[in-house]
Amino acid sequence: MNGPTQKSLVTIADYKAAEARLKEAREAAVEGFRAAQERGDVVAGEEWRLKLEKGLEDFKCFRDGLPRDVRLSVSADRILESFSKDTKGFVSLVIPMDVSDEEAMHALNFRFRELFPEKIRRFAIREAAIDEILNSGGEDEERGREGRRITMMAVVPGTTNMTRGEQKSALEAEGLSFSHPIEQALAAAAYACMHDGKDLFYHRIVRGSVPGFALDCAQSLGVRVSRCFDSRASIDVAASATPARRSE
Repeated sequence: MNGPTQKSLVTIADYKAAEARLKEAREAAVEGFRAAQERGDVVAGEEWRLKLEKGLEDFKCFRDGLPRDVRLSVSADRILESFSKDTKGFVSLVIPMDVSDEEAMHALNFRFRELFPEKIRRFAIREAAIDEILNSGGEDEERGREGRRITMMAVVPGTTNMTRGEQKSALEAEGLSFSHPIEQALAAAAYACMHDGKDLFYHRIVRGSVPGFALDCAQSLGVRVSRCFDSRASIDVAASATPARRSE
């Protein structure tokens, strides 16, 4: 299993130190603001609010000032440090609050090439597919205070050669629901980085929450977009399965 590279350890340590300072300042500002409100001290409350805004702005300036390759490397380390896979087939990872889905995909591609420079497969996610995946539609994922958490069963057993309606019924019976193409791609990219380029989807076409939109992992290209017509006669449907998330 692969982890953060030695090359980026000093950088990520510096980043974590800056992040820890921001967290400490944020907690102090929130507590100070709350205490000022309880006292009815409007002036002090505003001062604490401004301190919080300045801390956030200082951290953003620190992050934006990093060279792109360093920023991608740090983002990849933070994502991969959060990655896990349990015995039931669920993979979990966190996209930090300050890292967009787009940057996360590019960061994991950057790390993939860094880890496996000799592989025929050039990307964890095919570069040409990133925009299409990001614009695939469906629900927008909200980020919590710690970021966007993805918990997904890689491939639900028994969902191969089912129509979308049959897959939906099978998932609901297990307390699951369709995962989104964005989280499928991010999970597959992180898995490839951690497991020597292996395919999280077990060489299947996988469908998700966006009708007609599917992904698969080509041996030389990485995760790419497929179109999946919902017909029993469709070759894509016969070969497809579905990852899923736990229903809310």
